[in-house]
Amino acid sequence: MDQKRQTGYQLREAAGDYWLINMEQKGLPFEKPLMLNQCGALIWKEYSAGKAIGEIAKTLRQFYGIELAEAEADVKDFIGQLKVQGIV
Repeated sequence: MDQKRQTGYQLREAAGDYWLINMEQKGLPFEKPLMLNQCGALIWKEYSAGKAIGEIAKTLRQFYGIELAEAEADVKDFIGQLKVQGIV
């Protein structure tokens, strides 16, 4: 398992919605929280706990009943988007 990834972002849930919030921002400009769907929240929880892409994909496959290859592609795409945004 990979070492736990350090990031200033935390996942919060409110009224059934998931939000990824930068807890280290100081002052202005204010960075808006990133809204995630249930799948994105699940990936974030697993990834921030230090799990590898393959492990996360297996969790998605079990939870959503999708093929492992599709789950791996989804995880890679999601993490790639977070990298582009500077979150990971």
